[in-house]
Amino acid sequence: MEKGKVVCPERVRRLPTYSEVRERILEIGREPVPLSRSISRRALVKYSTRVEKVFRYIEGNLLTSLQVVKKVLDIGFYRELASNAVPEGADLVDVVGRLIGKLRAIRKLYREYRARVMSSIDRPEAEELYREYVGRVLSVVRRLSKDIELVNMAIDELRRTPCIDFGKPIIAIAGLPQVGKSTLVAAISTAKPRSSPFPFTTKEIVVGH
Repeated sequence: MEKGKVVCPERVRRLPTYSEVRERILEIGREPVPLSRSISRRALVKYSTRVEKVFRYIEGNLLTSLQVVKKVLDIGFYRELASNAVPEGADLVDVVGRLIGKLRAIRKLYREYRARVMSSIDRPEAEELYREYVGRVLSVVRRLSKDIELVNMAIDELRRTPCIDFGKPIIAIAGLPQVGKSTLVAAISTAKPRSSPFPFTTKEIVVGH
């Protein structure tokens, strides 16, 4: 880990589900696209703009978030912590890598359909191509629904962990039950340990600063 590197999994955003992606993309299709009257082939530019808006939404809300998750999972501690939140045997690193690879295919669709829309002969053709593009984008996301759900389970776990500055000393507190570990952690850090009746005591790994 780079000296002075600060990792903040609590800032990782959840990935939008297929339903949320579909709803947002349909909204994009209904939103007006303000264009100057001086622009020629206005209908083609309008649908080309919508093609780009759909791609930017996918890029900003799925691909960018996944890249952040990937960096967090590069750290063994966080990788183990996140693994506790998903079914046994699930390889989160593999799932995230697969999602990034599949979603990058949407970049290729974006370039292809933006060019095709701008080459359309009229508005109906441009509109048809836009609808085709939306259908293909949603098809990609729908097929990835289970992987997205899995990653969101891991993100929910990671978001409960505060930022860690790896340039500062890191202390691990461990010991026998009922010796005051949680009390010490609560006294010297921001963590708020939750305890259960003996013999279970503290419920989980606690992190604070």
